[in-house]
Amino acid sequence: MPLGHQSAVARDYQFPFELRHLVYFREVARRQGDYPLAGLCSGVRVVDGRIAEARLAAIAVSDRPVRLSGAEAALVGVAAEDVAAVRSACAAVADDVTPTDD
Repeated sequence: MPLGHQSAVARDYQFPFELRHLVYFREVARRQGDYPLAGLCSGVRVVDGRIAEARLAAIAVSDRPVRLSGAEAALVGVAAEDVAAVRSACAAVADDVTPTDD
């Protein structure tokens, strides 16, 4: 299925941990080609199986892209394969984002 036709947000993604620099971009829209309802761009550097550096930004949740510094800080130092720690870092996104009204 083409990426633009997916309707659900990816929840569990297995990164190939042999790579040291991981980049991910995902946006969610009602229909392919529409403006996004929300989106995430992330860059992560993994050293010895741990997240050494994380850069996260959200789009379409404010009038400009928003850096997710709370989630970035929560990710640094955790084991890249530790799903519970990554999910915990996701909770920090709420501290960085205040969506605008429609």
